[in-house]
Amino acid sequence: MDKPIRILHTNFTRNLGGIEVFIMNIYKHIDRLKVQFDFLDDCGGIYYKDEIEALGGKIIEIPTRRENIIEYRRILKKLMSSGEYAAVHCNCLSVANIDIAKIAYRYGKTRVIIHSHQDMKLRHLKSEILHRYNRMWLMNKDIDRFACSLKAAEWIHGKKVTKEGKVKIIPNAIEIEKYVYNKVTSAEYRKLLNIEDKLVIGCVGRFAYQKNHDFLLDVFYEISKKNKEAVLLLVGGEGGLLSDTKNKVKSLGLESKVIFTGIREDVEKLMQAMDIFILPSRWEGLGIVYIEAQAAGLLTIASSVVPKEAKVSALMHYISLDTPPEEWAKRILYLYSSHKRIDVSDQIRAHGFDLCDVSEYMQEYYLGLRQNYQT
Repeated sequence: MDKPIRILHTNFTRNLGGIEVFIMNIYKHIDRLKVQFDFLDDCGGIYYKDEIEALGGKIIEIPTRRENIIEYRRILKKLMSSGEYAAVHCNCLSVANIDIAKIAYRYGKTRVIIHSHQDMKLRHLKSEILHRYNRMWLMNKDIDRFACSLKAAEWIHGKKVTKEGKVKIIPNAIEIEKYVYNKVTSAEYRKLLNIEDKLVIGCVGRFAYQKNHDFLLDVFYEISKKNKEAVLLLVGGEGGLLSDTKNKVKSLGLESKVIFTGIREDVEKLMQAMDIFILPSRWEGLGIVYIEAQAAGLLTIASSVVPKEAKVSALMHYISLDTPPEEWAKRILYLYSSHKRIDVSDQIRAHGFDLCDVSEYMQEYYLGLRQNYQT
């Protein structure tokens, strides 16, 4: 039997984020006797390191550009000129740095995949300039272009390329069955968290500017004034603003009402314990967590900047960030007053978010690269 073709994935980090979850879900569902993943580590560690190695993947550690640009480029050139990889799958939030894609394109032995996972606003001028320059560089190149939504496609591949149909939308699919509401699990986790008789507001996301926990706390403060039994369950890792968030919780006098769980790998079970899911992001490429929340039957509240592709059921509602927190609270409680927890699995599948289907598509895509694969 032919040995598996190898795909090199980039941009994994030490944090558990949407990119990591999505790619690992694909990795666990493909036939690894046919397709194997390796991962580039240029950030001093990858969250899924142990699991990747258990699945047969390799972690390739390299210094950052800032640490040692000569060694950084030497390793990238060696990797991309070796013919070992059928493709380098660049999982991008922006294209401010696509060194590995440029090197792979130069040698022509490794197919370049640029996969946009985000529609964002870069907060540094230098990054914005590099992003725009590299987006222009990519425009007429023979590469494969993926994105999780139309907004994410336009952000990295550009409106012209997207309009021409050159970008394949790959839904951020989930294991739907894991999230379907289960009363036993709900009761178990609510007891574990000591929130059995509470109105549980939940949020899943790293503590970063994008996720807008500052505004979420303002909304929850207003909810807690109207419902004394409300608690806020915050699930997620560091992200840089964890201490700021905790300080604001204290300043609002909400210490007894806010639970920080840290990074968790049982998010689907924690969602069973929630009643309402709120994530008022400042931007999103798609927001896989909104799909998960709907799969769990939760009333799901997003800011109006979140792509409309994330709305796969009537459970999801959008509110503008220009709307004051008090109005957010009023609307959320009004919506919850008539909310019924329902199974929307069929609707999620109909919108293309079934992990089995997406994994099968990705496996066939990778196997289609074999004819150009050099060993």
